[in-house]
Amino acid sequence: MTLFGFSTGGDEFDQSDTEIHENPDALDNIMRQDFWKQIELLLKKLPRMEREVFILRFMDHLSIKEISRVLEKSESTIKTHLYRALEKFKNDSSMLQLLEEGTS
Repeated sequence: MTLFGFSTGGDEFDQSDTEIHENPDALDNIMRQDFWKQIELLLKKLPRMEREVFILRFMDHLSIKEISRVLEKSESTIKTHLYRALEKFKNDSSMLQLLEEGTS
C-alpha cells in the first residue's frame, strides 16, 4: 500500500484504526466500553451489600427509601453502605485515572 508516496508494509494499520477512521463514533464506543469494564472491575471489589446498594442507586435509579424496602434494611444502613461504596470508588486510582481521561 502506498501512503503519501511511501510504501507501507501492508497491514501496519490495525482494525481499530480503520474502524475509527470509517466510523467517527467508534472511538466513543471504545471509550464507553472501557469505562464500563472499569466500573465492573471496581464493583467486583466491593462487598456484596455495597455493590447491591450502589447498583440499585446509580444504575436502577432507586431512592434510598426504595432501596431500603427492596433489601429490607433501614435507610441508615443503606446510606452507610452507599457511602462506603462511594468512598471506595473515589479512592480507587484506576477510577480516578479513568475520570481524568474522560475530562481531558
